[in-house]
Amino acid sequence: MAIYGYKCPVCDKSEEVVKPMAQSKKAEPCPNCGAKMRKIIHIPNISGTRDGFGVNKAFIDPESGKEIDTWKKWEDAGYKPLKDSKATKRRARCEDKIKEKQDKLKGKITV
Repeated sequence: MAIYGYKCPVCDKSEEVVKPMAQSKKAEPCPNCGAKMRKIIHIPNISGTRDGFGVNKAFIDPESGKEIDTWKKWEDAGYKPLKDSKATKRRARCEDKIKEKQDKLKGKITV
């Protein structure tokens, strides 16, 4: 089940409907005037931290005793993301592949 937003082009009434994703393309009738409502695209609310480091955790700075609430403050306080995290390893593999392809292209191109 998902929440879909709709807006009537005739009377400008908006509403949200909870329905299965399989029915997402089915137009909803306006409860006010009966016209077919148009689907509204909503921006998802995504929050988190880089590489999942410290998600749902509160860190306390040992010197000041204050809570460190953002990854930038964590880094400023000396905390670093794990070097061997899955995301870091995946990023390194991708960077290696890109470098290999760039090196191959440099060898094929003559000026």
